[in-house]
Amino acid sequence: MLHVIHEIERQIFVRSSTREILRLLDDARETVRGSLRDQMGEPAAAALTLKLLNLLLARHHFQARSTTVHSRPYGLLVDPSNGCNLACPGCVQSAGAKSLRIFDWHNGLIDERRFASLLERFGPCTLQIMFCNYGEPLTNSNTPRLIEMAKGYLIRTVLSTNLAVPKFDAEAYIRSGLDFMFLAIDGATQPTYSRYRKNGQLAVVFRNIEALVKAKRRLGSRAPTLRW
Repeated sequence: MLHVIHEIERQIFVRSSTREILRLLDDARETVRGSLRDQMGEPAAAALTLKLLNLLLARHHFQARSTTVHSRPYGLLVDPSNGCNLACPGCVQSAGAKSLRIFDWHNGLIDERRFASLLERFGPCTLQIMFCNYGEPLTNSNTPRLIEMAKGYLIRTVLSTNLAVPKFDAEAYIRSGLDFMFLAIDGATQPTYSRYRKNGQLAVVFRNIEALVKAKRRLGSRAPTLRW
Protein backbone atom coordinates (compact mmCIF):
# COMPACT_ATOMS: atom_id res chain seq x y z
CA MET A 1 0.00 0.00 0.00
CA LEU A 2 2.77 2.44 0.90
CA HIS A 3 4.48 2.05 -2.47
CA VAL A 4 1.18 2.96 -4.17
CA ILE A 5 0.90 6.17 -2.13
CA HIS A 6 4.56 7.06 -2.73
CA GLU A 7 4.09 6.62 -6.48
CA ILE A 8 1.04 8.90 -6.48
CA GLU A 9 3.00 11.49 -4.50
CA ARG A 10 5.85 11.29 -7.00
CA GLN A 11 3.47 11.86 -9.90
CA ILE A 12 1.81 14.78 -8.12
CA PHE A 13 5.21 16.40 -7.66
CA VAL A 14 5.98 16.46 -11.39
CA ARG A 15 2.63 17.96 -12.37
CA SER A 16 2.20 21.70 -12.49
CA SER A 17 -1.53 22.33 -12.68
CA THR A 18 -4.25 21.46 -10.16
CA ARG A 19 -6.43 20.19 -12.99
CA GLU A 20 -3.79 17.58 -13.87
CA ILE A 21 -3.44 16.55 -10.24
CA LEU A 22 -7.20 16.17 -9.82
CA ARG A 23 -7.28 13.95 -12.90
CA LEU A 24 -4.37 11.90 -11.55
CA LEU A 25 -6.09 11.37 -8.21
CA ASP A 26 -9.33 10.40 -9.88
CA ASP A 27 -7.49 7.86 -12.06
CA ALA A 28 -5.71 6.47 -8.99
CA ARG A 29 -8.93 5.80 -7.10
CA GLU A 30 -9.37 2.19 -8.19
CA THR A 31 -5.69 1.35 -7.65
CA VAL A 32 -5.75 2.62 -4.07
CA ARG A 33 -9.11 1.01 -3.40
CA GLY A 34 -7.89 -2.33 -4.72
CA SER A 35 -4.78 -2.22 -2.54
CA LEU A 36 -6.89 -1.62 0.55
CA ARG A 37 -9.66 -4.07 -0.32
CA ASP A 38 -7.53 -7.14 0.45
CA GLN A 39 -6.79 -5.82 3.93
CA MET A 40 -10.15 -4.52 5.13
CA GLY A 41 -13.00 -5.38 2.77
CA GLU A 42 -14.92 -3.27 0.29
CA PRO A 43 -16.86 -0.66 2.38
CA ALA A 44 -13.87 0.31 4.53
CA ALA A 45 -11.53 0.32 1.51
CA ALA A 46 -13.80 2.71 -0.38
CA ALA A 47 -14.09 5.04 2.63
CA LEU A 48 -10.37 5.09 3.36
CA THR A 49 -9.52 5.65 -0.31
CA LEU A 50 -11.44 8.92 -0.26
CA LYS A 51 -9.66 10.03 2.91
CA LEU A 52 -6.19 9.21 1.55
CA LEU A 53 -6.72 10.90 -1.80
CA ASN A 54 -8.09 13.98 -0.06
CA LEU A 55 -5.02 14.04 2.20
CA LEU A 56 -2.71 13.87 -0.82
CA LEU A 57 -4.57 16.77 -2.43
CA ALA A 58 -4.39 18.81 0.79
CA ARG A 59 -0.66 18.15 1.01
CA HIS A 60 -0.22 19.40 -2.55
CA HIS A 61 -2.10 22.61 -1.73
CA PHE A 62 0.07 23.12 1.37
CA GLN A 63 3.36 22.59 -0.45
CA ALA A 64 2.26 24.73 -3.40
CA ARG A 65 0.92 27.43 -1.06
CA SER A 66 -2.32 27.38 -3.01
CA THR A 67 -4.68 30.29 -2.43
CA THR A 68 -7.61 28.24 -3.74
CA VAL A 69 -8.06 24.72 -2.37
CA HIS A 70 -10.17 21.82 -3.59
CA SER A 71 -9.42 19.48 -0.69
CA ARG A 72 -11.70 19.09 2.31
CA PRO A 73 -10.51 19.37 5.94
CA TYR A 74 -8.76 16.16 6.97
CA GLY A 75 -8.86 17.04 10.66
CA LEU A 76 -11.64 18.53 12.79
CA LEU A 77 -11.72 20.14 16.21
CA VAL A 78 -15.03 19.79 18.04
CA ASP A 79 -15.85 21.13 21.50
CA PRO A 80 -18.60 18.92 23.01
CA SER A 81 -18.95 21.59 25.71
CA ASN A 82 -17.77 25.19 25.84
CA GLY A 83 -17.99 25.22 29.63
CA CYS A 84 -15.60 23.76 32.19
CA ASN A 85 -15.74 22.54 35.78
CA LEU A 86 -12.36 24.13 36.58
CA ALA A 87 -11.03 27.71 36.43
CA CYS A 88 -7.33 27.36 35.62
CA PRO A 89 -5.28 30.58 35.39
CA GLY A 90 -4.53 31.59 31.82
CA CYS A 91 -7.53 29.73 30.42
CA VAL A 92 -10.60 31.41 28.97
CA GLN A 93 -12.50 29.64 31.76
CA SER A 94 -10.53 31.46 34.50
CA ALA A 95 -12.20 33.97 36.80
CA GLY A 96 -9.96 36.73 35.44
CA ALA A 97 -10.81 36.06 31.80
CA LYS A 98 -14.51 35.94 32.63
CA SER A 99 -14.43 39.19 34.62
CA LEU A 100 -12.68 40.95 31.72
CA ARG A 101 -15.13 39.35 29.26
CA ILE A 102 -12.23 38.35 27.00
CA PHE A 103 -14.35 35.54 25.62
CA ASP A 104 -18.00 36.46 25.97
CA TRP A 105 -19.98 33.27 25.51
CA HIS A 106 -22.61 31.29 27.31
CA ASN A 107 -22.08 27.73 28.45
CA GLY A 108 -23.56 25.23 26.04
CA LEU A 109 -23.35 21.67 24.75
CA ILE A 110 -23.22 20.49 21.14
CA ASP A 111 -26.26 18.40 20.34
CA GLU A 112 -26.29 15.15 18.41
CA ARG A 113 -28.20 16.57 15.44
CA ARG A 114 -25.71 19.38 14.85
CA PHE A 115 -22.78 17.01 15.16
CA ALA A 116 -24.44 14.59 12.72
CA SER A 117 -24.71 17.44 10.20
CA LEU A 118 -21.01 18.22 10.65
CA LEU A 119 -20.11 14.57 10.07
CA GLU A 120 -22.35 14.32 7.02
CA ARG A 121 -20.52 17.25 5.45
CA PHE A 122 -16.92 16.59 6.49
CA GLY A 123 -16.78 13.05 7.90
CA PRO A 124 -16.09 11.17 4.65
CA CYS A 125 -12.76 13.01 4.16
CA THR A 126 -11.78 13.42 7.80
CA LEU A 127 -8.99 11.33 9.33
CA GLN A 128 -9.05 12.62 12.91
CA ILE A 129 -11.30 14.56 15.30
CA MET A 130 -9.97 16.25 18.42
CA PHE A 131 -12.83 16.43 20.94
CA CYS A 132 -11.72 19.49 22.91
CA ASN A 133 -10.88 23.14 22.60
CA TYR A 134 -11.66 25.55 25.43
CA GLY A 135 -14.25 23.39 27.17
CA GLU A 136 -14.17 20.21 29.22
CA PRO A 137 -15.63 17.45 27.02
CA LEU A 138 -16.60 15.25 29.97
CA THR A 139 -19.14 17.84 31.13
CA ASN A 140 -21.26 16.76 28.16
CA SER A 141 -22.80 13.40 29.09
CA ASN A 142 -23.39 12.70 25.39
CA THR A 143 -19.68 12.85 24.43
CA PRO A 144 -19.30 9.04 24.21
CA ARG A 145 -22.16 8.98 21.71
CA LEU A 146 -20.47 11.69 19.62
CA ILE A 147 -17.26 9.64 19.58
CA GLU A 148 -19.21 6.56 18.52
CA MET A 149 -20.77 8.53 15.65
CA ALA A 150 -17.32 9.68 14.48
CA LYS A 151 -15.99 6.11 14.56
CA GLY A 152 -18.78 5.22 12.14
CA TYR A 153 -16.92 7.34 9.59
CA LEU A 154 -13.61 5.54 10.29
CA ILE A 155 -12.25 8.64 12.02
CA ARG A 156 -9.46 8.48 14.62
CA THR A 157 -10.80 10.09 17.80
CA VAL A 158 -8.75 12.02 20.35
CA LEU A 159 -9.91 13.71 23.54
CA SER A 160 -8.18 15.91 26.11
CA THR A 161 -9.67 16.14 29.59
CA ASN A 162 -8.88 17.26 33.13
CA LEU A 163 -10.74 14.08 34.26
CA ALA A 164 -11.78 15.92 37.44
CA VAL A 165 -15.51 15.24 37.10
CA PRO A 166 -17.20 13.52 40.09
CA LYS A 167 -19.60 11.51 37.90
CA PHE A 168 -17.71 9.58 35.25
CA ASP A 169 -18.84 6.58 33.20
CA ALA A 170 -15.50 4.99 32.29
CA GLU A 171 -17.11 2.05 30.51
CA ALA A 172 -19.04 4.38 28.17
CA TYR A 173 -15.76 5.90 26.95
CA ILE A 174 -14.19 2.48 26.39
CA ARG A 175 -17.23 1.25 24.46
CA SER A 176 -17.35 4.46 22.39
CA GLY A 177 -14.21 3.43 20.49
CA LEU A 178 -12.15 6.44 21.63
CA ASP A 179 -8.58 6.01 20.40
CA PHE A 180 -6.52 8.43 22.51
CA MET A 181 -7.09 10.38 25.73
CA PHE A 182 -4.80 13.15 26.97
CA LEU A 183 -4.99 13.58 30.75
CA ALA A 184 -4.36 17.21 31.74
CA ILE A 185 -2.98 16.70 35.26
CA ASP A 186 -0.53 19.35 36.45
CA GLY A 187 0.79 17.83 39.63
CA ALA A 188 1.18 14.60 41.60
CA THR A 189 0.05 16.00 44.96
CA GLN A 190 -3.02 18.10 45.79
CA PRO A 191 -1.09 21.24 46.87
CA THR A 192 0.92 21.28 43.62
CA TYR A 193 -2.03 20.26 41.46
CA SER A 194 -4.39 22.89 42.86
CA ARG A 195 -1.99 25.75 42.10
CA TYR A 196 -3.08 25.53 38.48
CA ARG A 197 -6.09 23.20 38.38
CA LYS A 198 -8.34 25.51 40.36
CA ASN A 199 -11.39 23.77 41.89
CA GLY A 200 -9.98 20.33 40.98
CA GLN A 201 -9.52 17.38 43.32
CA LEU A 202 -6.58 15.11 42.46
CA ALA A 203 -8.18 12.19 44.31
CA VAL A 204 -11.13 12.35 41.92
CA VAL A 205 -8.79 12.35 38.92
CA PHE A 206 -6.87 9.29 40.19
CA ARG A 207 -10.14 7.49 40.92
CA ASN A 208 -11.32 8.11 37.36
CA ILE A 209 -8.00 6.90 35.88
CA GLU A 210 -8.32 3.71 37.90
CA ALA A 211 -11.89 3.27 36.61
CA LEU A 212 -10.68 3.66 33.02
CA VAL A 213 -7.90 1.09 33.43
CA LYS A 214 -10.24 -1.40 35.08
CA ALA A 215 -12.87 -0.90 32.37
CA LYS A 216 -10.29 -1.48 29.63
CA ARG A 217 -9.22 -4.74 31.26
CA ARG A 218 -12.80 -5.84 31.90
CA LEU A 219 -13.83 -5.20 28.29
CA GLY A 220 -10.59 -6.54 26.81
CA SER A 221 -9.82 -3.24 25.07
CA ARG A 222 -6.43 -1.69 24.35
CA ALA A 223 -8.04 1.68 23.62
CA PRO A 224 -8.06 4.45 24.48
CA THR A 225 -4.36 5.06 24.97
CA LEU A 226 -4.02 7.18 28.11
CA ARG A 227 -1.33 9.85 28.24
CA TRP A 228 -0.61 11.92 31.34
